[in-house]
Amino acid sequence: MPPFTEQLLEVTEAVLRQASTQSVEDYARFSSTFGTKEDLDFLLQLSAQLAGSKTVSNILTHLTRVIPFLTFVNNAKMDALIEHFRDSLDFSRYDSEHSQEQVRSLDNCR
Repeated sequence: MPPFTEQLLEVTEAVLRQASTQSVEDYARFSSTFGTKEDLDFLLQLSAQLAGSKTVSNILTHLTRVIPFLTFVNNAKMDALIEHFRDSLDFSRYDSEHSQEQVRSLDNCR
């Protein structure tokens, strides 16, 4: 049986996936109960800390599926999500300044 956290994320993902099939207005109303931008920041930081850990890879997988649902139709949360990944999207900087660890990390994604 998966750990409690993983089970909770599976249920959360299923609920959010089903809710996303509703109209934008209904989803916006539902998503207003999802917590604050600070809660999203916490989940993003947690995801970053878990990245690379093989023992919690299932939890990280579920987090990466849940987080986008938490940002839909909420500009402040979507901005926070984009800002979290802004440095990762600076490809020119990566081309000129990447480390060997970053190269290995990308190689592992293949």
